[in-house]
Amino acid sequence: MRRFSTIIESMKKPLAWLQASRLMSQPYILLPLLFGQGLYVRQVGVWSIDLFMIGCCYSLLLQLYIVYANDYADEAVDKANTTFRIASLKMRR
Repeated sequence: MRRFSTIIESMKKPLAWLQASRLMSQPYILLPLLFGQGLYVRQVGVWSIDLFMIGCCYSLLLQLYIVYANDYADEAVDKANTTFRIASLKMRR
């Protein structure tokens, strides 16, 4: 029960959610979206802002889901990790 309450308390901190979302990696979504939109325009001949915005929203939500699911799955491993590495520094907060 203690573990669950700790998770709930950490979820209440908006800064923790913001840091966990890895906002610096979000622009990497744009290139595949533009490539896919370019293929669509080539086949159909019309650029659709609606489809592009739907694709942007979907890919953003999908990436956030993957990031949060990965952090949740790695929680036990991160707690058991006793070695210091620069890459694991942010995960131990």
